[in-house]
Amino acid sequence: MTSPTLGLVVLRAADVDRMLAFYHALGLEFVQERHGNGPIHYSCDLGGTIIEIYPGKSGVAPDRRSGGATMLGFQVVSLDATLAAA
Repeated sequence: MTSPTLGLVVLRAADVDRMLAFYHALGLEFVQERHGNGPIHYSCDLGGTIIEIYPGKSGVAPDRRSGGATMLGFQVVSLDATLAAA
């Protein structure tokens, strides 16, 4: 049996522009999309995994150690350059 692969990650943000700027600093390029009457959102193909950013309501993110919390890890060429860009 073949192992599953990750195909889609959907992120919701109260401040979509700020989130786009953060991921742009990591080197990700997003394109604007809208499917039918759905909301405008942004999509990036990262090596076959689609990352989408959708607008969301303001709120408080759960503590990183709590159930429901999500963490993503990216490898970058230069941490110093990435932090400076962010």
